[in-house]
Amino acid sequence: QILAIEQEASVLKKALVRLAPDQREIVEKAYLGELTHQEISTQTGLPLGTIKSRIRLGLERLRHELKDMR
Repeated sequence: QILAIEQEASVLKKALVRLAPDQREIVEKAYLGELTHQEISTQTGLPLGTIKSRIRLGLERLRHELKDMR
């Protein structure tokens, strides 16, 4: 089980690296940094709509990258 989890984590890290840098930064802040969309907006100075779009596009890309993992 531990080996499977490590392999999944490795695949996820590789998928994150393939995201556009602006998408990766926002997705990491939201999901790894556990920040709200508003907190990310305040921290980065980007409009809330931009934050939401980058998260949505980043997650779509991650889903596509990770679809073979299932």
